[in-house]
Amino acid sequence: MNNVSLTGHLNADPKITIYKADLEKGIPKERCRSISCFKIGVAKRNLKMGKVSLPSDWIPVTFFNGTQVKFIGDFLRKGDLVELNGRIEASMYTGIDGIEKKNLRVIGRDIQCLTPIRKLRQKRSAT
Repeated sequence: MNNVSLTGHLNADPKITIYKADLEKGIPKERCRSISCFKIGVAKRNLKMGKVSLPSDWIPVTFFNGTQVKFIGDFLRKGDLVELNGRIEASMYTGIDGIEKKNLRVIGRDIQCLTPIRKLRQKRSAT
């Protein structure tokens, strides 16, 4: 079974992309299909010391689910602590240098923000 659960901080504001084909069909922007892409920093654990150490692993995450993408775009910002569930997707491609490369990312299923609501409100009112 391909299932992953991660907890970490967003490295930047999530990028929301709306499908151009939907806009060209005249579908209202709020009803268009969209995706969200971001990376989360997941701390490494030093097994010898039993402590969390830096640097973090930066894991690319993509969400296709409309309600989740709307939540991400409306509420999440750089630095927020999130917990997400999804699956790992591996793909291969040939780079412009002609070398085959592997790409790993998490396709998100659900996400929740672990940053306290007070901090979220302060952040949103400052922007």
